[in-house]
Amino acid sequence: MHPTSAHRQFGLLLSAHLANWLVAAEEPTFDASSMLERARRRLHGREDLERSLFRKAKTPPWDQPQYEPAGDWECYIYAGDENGKWCASAGIEAGFEYSYAEDSDDSKCSPCWCCRREMREITQAPTTTFTSTSTHYCSSGTSGGTYSGYDIQIGGVTPAVLAGKGGCIAEDSLTMNHGDEFSLFSSFGGDWAPNGLTQLKLLGQQFSFTVDLSSVGCACNLALYLISSPALGSDGSTSAGSNRDGQPPYYCDANMVGGQCPEVDIMEANAATFQATPHRCDAPANSHYSNCDGGGCAQNTREQGGAYGPGEDNTIDTRFPFDVVTEFTAEGATLTGMITRLRQDGREVTLAHESCSAEYFAALSDAMAEGMSLRITYWGDQANTMAWMDQPPCGPEACSGDNAGAGIISRMSVGPIGTSVGGSEAPWAMYMHMQKKFFLGLGGRPLTAALAGGRLERSFGMLLLASVMLVFASLVGSCGLLAPRNGWLWTATQAQSPRAPAHRSRDLAAHSSHCSEKRSLLYGLVHR
Repeated sequence: MHPTSAHRQFGLLLSAHLANWLVAAEEPTFDASSMLERARRRLHGREDLERSLFRKAKTPPWDQPQYEPAGDWECYIYAGDENGKWCASAGIEAGFEYSYAEDSDDSKCSPCWCCRREMREITQAPTTTFTSTSTHYCSSGTSGGTYSGYDIQIGGVTPAVLAGKGGCIAEDSLTMNHGDEFSLFSSFGGDWAPNGLTQLKLLGQQFSFTVDLSSVGCACNLALYLISSPALGSDGSTSAGSNRDGQPPYYCDANMVGGQCPEVDIMEANAATFQATPHRCDAPANSHYSNCDGGGCAQNTREQGGAYGPGEDNTIDTRFPFDVVTEFTAEGATLTGMITRLRQDGREVTLAHESCSAEYFAALSDAMAEGMSLRITYWGDQANTMAWMDQPPCGPEACSGDNAGAGIISRMSVGPIGTSVGGSEAPWAMYMHMQKKFFLGLGGRPLTAALAGGRLERSFGMLLLASVMLVFASLVGSCGLLAPRNGWLWTATQAQSPRAPAHRSRDLAAHSSHCSEKRSLLYGLVHR
């Protein structure tokens, strides 16, 4: 989709729901109904999108049937009044999945634009050792050296296959239980092949995701981190390693489990605390690392009182999902910093790692530039063995039973610094982009010529819309884009992918006060 069209449609949708939100406020002096109707009329056939994103679903996503492919993609010939718009939004209908792409390189059945393949409903979890599917799959876990691989959607990474043990994958969402473990592969055929490991090159980039830790208790650790795997021996060749402590072949980390190599802990966390830690190593000899900083340069939310934990008094209330954005800043080929941002409902906690020296970060530059392997694990132990991470605030609890509930990681994405979780432009980035388009819209011509052509009016309108969007996003956050259902508030993205009922955003009653303050402020600005 052309960026100008995408921005316009997003702005119209935002305007429509802003008006709808103000109508719900029952302010008698503001006629938002006509504004809503005008915006809706200008959506040019986007009513279906609006319905799918913001209206109540008749069936909760986790109760909807799940499908797996039962045939290959083939060209589809339109019938009746079907067209490209219909094909692009059809999804799965009457036992077939539809896909639409006007670019032959992106088409699944080139040279055709509309493609379809037969699908069959999953009635029970597959029992095969290895499976690769883009649909919903849950495993009861495997043992020994047997691993399974599943497709997952990760922004900026294609293809993406998570291989490991246990877990539940649905589109872009990964549910982890205690003992589950995964690594990211570009392809996986059942064997843990070192050349299949995806190498994420994050120098000057960011890695983002959404996480729900509401059921991950004290002494538990849901970890998402980068390592320079596969491990290399002293002769520079790949090494399956020994003393891996249950880790897969070719594993390495800064504490010399398996092999030894640079490590960047993006998240080691539970509902009580969140820690992020880069681990540098001395320069390798023949690509083999022999000395790394096992302790690392850690920063933990417990260092900031009231920043993180279960409860509405915390900036990040871990009873609900929140976003994690990790920026790896660079100057040329040198890593200059690591900034971890935790975001929820317009609030933010920042771990800037200011205690780490410039030389410390620079020592990780080559590893970040060459690419590092993504590893996700869920482990934990007795309270005394996990005190390094969560005491205080945690006490004597062990990671077991009800205290070791499931964690959910979703919407993982790799992209330029400044993009939002999921990979799209952040509000400020979109604003700057549209500012640029405003000046380019004049085409470098004299102002009188631009006025005569009507281009100034259109460009100025675009800039005005961008400004309104920016103010709205900063004042309201997610309040205006949440829909009440059964006493809870649900986000649009959650309505689009299957996930557990625990993924509800916020209790409606507890959320009303928080949002009403922002609504009053916005309403006052509208009437100034």
